[in-house]
Amino acid sequence: SASQNLRASLPQPSALLTADNRDVDIASLRDAILAVARHATKVTEREERLMEVAAPCYVLGDIHGNLSDLEFFARTLWPAGVDAAAGSFLFLGDFVDRGKDSVAVAGYVMAMKVLHPHKWRCIRGNHETREVNGNTHHYQDGSFLRQCGVLFGEADGARVWEAVNCYFDVLPLAAVLDRRIFCVHGGIPAALTAPGASLQAIRDVECPLRSAQYNRLVYDML
Repeated sequence: SASQNLRASLPQPSALLTADNRDVDIASLRDAILAVARHATKVTEREERLMEVAAPCYVLGDIHGNLSDLEFFARTLWPAGVDAAAGSFLFLGDFVDRGKDSVAVAGYVMAMKVLHPHKWRCIRGNHETREVNGNTHHYQDGSFLRQCGVLFGEADGARVWEAVNCYFDVLPLAAVLDRRIFCVHGGIPAALTAPGASLQAIRDVECPLRSAQYNRLVYDML
């Protein structure tokens, strides 16, 4: 199957590469990330914009390009693998920018989604938008776009950056845990506090959503 072929070709978290690692076949890494981005997008676009998640579930916050944090979670929460863990995993967004390993983190997160689609869930944060993760002026060396360019070159870096952002475009926007805990990256939007408001407004958001700037509901949640 596609997931089995992908599993065989994926590096382990410790082998995912940064710009400081020169013992890398960059072209192979580029192709692997492009492939996993396509697979992850196909898997994720079938999910609801507002996910219903049952306990037990680990809820994890921002990674921000820190591979060491992700490896710590792996050692601590799924040491025998995600399938062997007692609960599922819900990440609240902001996978890239600031830290130096945004490419590796994005690759790992997408690969785990393909391999464990029902136990590995991700929602979108404000850094899962082109307006933010493409802001090289503000984030400089911590920018996801700049890190893609440093690792793969300007043209291929732009391809990888866009492919990962296409995955971000289909990420769910929020989750409800056990029908009583609302999980979102940024906050509860003002529109949902109005009399008669319904969570159906989140379910109705278009997918893919390329830009959140023109949707006030989504903008507030991210």
